Amino acid sequence: MTLAEVLLSLGLCVVVILSLIALAISALRSNSKSSDTVVAEARANQVLDEFVYGLPPATDPFWAQSSFSSPYQQDTTQIGSNNFTTQVYITSLGTAAPGLFRCAVNTTWQGGQAGAAGQGRQVVEVARILYAQ
Repeated sequence: MTLAEVLLSLGLCVVVILSLIALAISALRSNSKSSDTVVAEARANQVLDEFVYGLPPATDPFWAQSSFSSPYQQDTTQIGSNNFTTQVYITSLGTAAPGLFRCAVNTTWQGGQAGAAGQGRQVVEVARILYAQ
């Protein structure tokens, strides 16, 4: 083999190895973001379920309200290395039917490096329609 062939093959190997490293880093970031999103959605669903099952009976004055503080509830929970902030928002849909509400839970967290594509402040929202019966 000549020196030119050896240098060309080494250069090609370096390009392939650097491409694989970049791909692995991208996959790890994507996996981390995906895991955080699953945790945040599970937390939002848990908070929503606790809120819904803790609602007062249909005769309570809660169901007659037309406006609520925004957010209605808020808390922060550390899961793993992230702090997840959950906020419960209630919107009256009384124009459609008295006692009809939309309950939404937003879960936010800081994911990855702020300013990087797909990173920074992340948000997951789950919602339900509530009706007093």
